Amino acid sequence: MQKFLKLYLTYPNNTDAMDKRNQTLSAYCATNLTASDQAGKDNQTFNKAYIQSIYTQQGVEIAQYYVNYSVNNNQTNGYLNIPFKVKNSKFTVVSYPYFSNKIDPVGHIGKLQSKYTKENQTTSVSLNNRVIDFTKSFLKKYVAAKTSDMKFIMARPQGLAGKYKVANIQNLYVYGTKNKPIVQCLLTLKRSDSDIEHSENVTLKLSKQQTTYFVDQFNHNIGGD
Repeated sequence: MQKFLKLYLTYPNNTDAMDKRNQTLSAYCATNLTASDQAGKDNQTFNKAYIQSIYTQQGVEIAQYYVNYSVNNNQTNGYLNIPFKVKNSKFTVVSYPYFSNKIDPVGHIGKLQSKYTKENQTTSVSLNNRVIDFTKSFLKKYVAAKTSDMKFIMARPQGLAGKYKVANIQNLYVYGTKNKPIVQCLLTLKRSDSDIEHSENVTLKLSKQQTTYFVDQFNHNIGGD
């Protein structure tokens, strides 16, 4: 997985080099994941990484690595999570990698969440709009706030403390029930100190409060094979 890490954390500021990087990266990924990062004026290079833990969340194995990399020659670090599956001694990345706080691997085992289908999509326009509005607001707060600031809205608080900005939220789908809606989307984040972006799969399991929602589960996958 070290080769994947080195490749994933390398962002050339040259279009040809980025295209080659994306093409090579796709060989490690599931067929429904697309490596389509664009070259910008900023440059990111990989320095080192070591395994922090391997845990299971929503039936998906996730390897968390401590990573050290440089953006425009300025070193930074974090904890990168890589959802993966292994078959015939080969691993495949099954959802977009994402950064998070350091994970305690105890207690992260659960059943694989059902994947969204058109058949189980909510038919209520007002419910759909309320959940989508909440999701957009929540994700912006999650990106900007510290973990301690999220404890009143999340069962397992986490926050990125302003290291990133929301670049785009797309492919929003709402299903589940009125009081327990589930929403999934593709979240694109941009580093606050550069123009480098990456995308993450997100699934939120919510519970209805009086005038808002509470995040019971925040997962970086969309379930299914």
